[in-house]
Amino acid sequence: MFTYHDADPAGHGRPTPNGPLPCGATAYPFLIDCGNDPRGEMLSHWLGPVKAPAAVRTGTLDAYDQGRYVPGGWAQWYSMGGKSFLYTPDSCAKGAACKLVVAPHGCLSDNPFLGDRFARGSRPNEYADTNDLVVLYPQTDISVARGNPQGRWDWWGYTGGDYAQKSAPQMRAIMNQVHALGG
Repeated sequence: MFTYHDADPAGHGRPTPNGPLPCGATAYPFLIDCGNDPRGEMLSHWLGPVKAPAAVRTGTLDAYDQGRYVPGGWAQWYSMGGKSFLYTPDSCAKGAACKLVVAPHGCLSDNPFLGDRFARGSRPNEYADTNDLVVLYPQTDISVARGNPQGRWDWWGYTGGDYAQKSAPQMRAIMNQVHALGG
């Protein structure tokens, strides 16, 4: 079960126990420490009990071409980045049966702004190592022409009227990646 932490004075950022910023901050790199572990709570809600996160990551974080999974192959048109990041624990690379978790970034946390810092610092990887989880970090990109200068996921319709549906281009691009990874 996860809990709505409405008493946290969280700034505009991703709460994570290893965040370099205090809870109330709204600043680069948008990883804030509010004294709780929402990643662990969410994973437990979705998967049932999970093992504690690894103290040291043992897997690999790789970038790969996500453009080929975007409808029409034109990532920039839909304000999608040219690459995604994929964290693969050693156990999964060696053939263990692993589950896939998709971890989209927040505002100003895509590759042009943070590089791989969100994928390295937002906590799912530590859980991935101890729970046989592969983590996909799809990426947006800035697009002034599309009205998205801060690299946000489409939550207001800049990619089209179906932006909040499974048929939306960004959602299809993510699902195409999930299917390609065996999910």
